Amino acid sequence: MQIFKTNDSKSFYYNNRKYVTNFIVQKVGNTHIAIYNAYDTKLQLMPATHYSEVMVNETIFSSQRALMDVLSPVVFTKVDASTIQNNQAVYILGGLLAGGGAITTAEVSTWVNNSEYPFVISDIQSPVIFEFLRTEGESTKKYLFLFTLGKGVWGAAGYLPVFPSYFKLLSVTTLTIDDITDNSDSNFIEHLGEIPDGDFLQVANSSEWDLPK
Repeated sequence: MQIFKTNDSKSFYYNNRKYVTNFIVQKVGNTHIAIYNAYDTKLQLMPATHYSEVMVNETIFSSQRALMDVLSPVVFTKVDASTIQNNQAVYILGGLLAGGGAITTAEVSTWVNNSEYPFVISDIQSPVIFEFLRTEGESTKKYLFLFTLGKGVWGAAGYLPVFPSYFKLLSVTTLTIDDITDNSDSNFIEHLGEIPDGDFLQVANSSEWDLPK
């Protein structure tokens, strides 16, 4: 069991050791989380761990999202010279990004600048993380990028433009079948059994399916 406890606005305890609140909670699939230093992602505090194996202030949570909502402000706060305040992490889903090869910061900045609507970031929203997907052959990879600037109205025509240097690659993860099937009521999965080569359409069309609406 991985145990986190609130200490004060500047620090927290992880497995009885004290740390400064400059870590971010990263979503790994639909059931796991990992903890990284917000300013140096080479420093991993906690590897990918199932949400049921993490306790925060003596509470174990029933879902990945519930855990992230509570743990994020425990391990990360932004401090300035005049005040101490808890920040709100922002996780932006960019979806599937067309193209080939690894997703670059240049592609991310182009996507943000070409968005129909701007991204409004307040002075207490940090860290800001963008998630993108890219299909490579038969696999799909998830890319997480940290937006390194802060408050502003970013992207879209007429607003503050972003540049590749504003983003930092946090991680690249190859998605598994569990990422698709776990914790989703909207998925429809039917086992078709063993299918001879080239006969998928014939087998799939041989029955009527009651698809979710």
